[in-house]
Amino acid sequence: MVDVRGKPGLNLPPGCYGKSSVSPATISNAEILCKNPLKYAAELVKKAEALVTEKYIRSVADFLVVKGRPPYSRSWNFIVSDTTCAGFGEVDFGLEKTVYGGPLGGTSFSRPYVLFRNGDGEDRIVVPICLPVAAMERFKVEL
Repeated sequence: MVDVRGKPGLNLPPGCYGKSSVSPATISNAEILCKNPLKYAAELVKKAEALVTEKYIRSVADFLVVKGRPPYSRSWNFIVSDTTCAGFGEVDFGLEKTVYGGPLGGTSFSRPYVLFRNGDGEDRIVVPICLPVAAMERFKVEL
């Protein structure tokens, strides 16, 4: 997901707190990903992010108006979303200091990275996941 706030040519109205991101995609064969260093995958993501121009964003908005929101929950999709810089931990409701801000769990196709402050006050990255019971048992063994 790419934040579109502050992109040249887009003037979101003041106080607009609705969705302000688009989801460019990149495609790769799993075998090619596995045979290359992590840098290869990172470069694919950077290229997809570079495609997010004003024209692209307006095209996505038009598409959503005409076709509606596409279903992301397909078995072949894997969505990674880094929310570590979103500032969830800085939200102040007038109560205790925030420890965690993010989803309550993951889905089988979406991994939002979030910050978590441990008991020592250190920020750590958490990746909530959701797996079938048998897969979770195997995951625990592998971990």
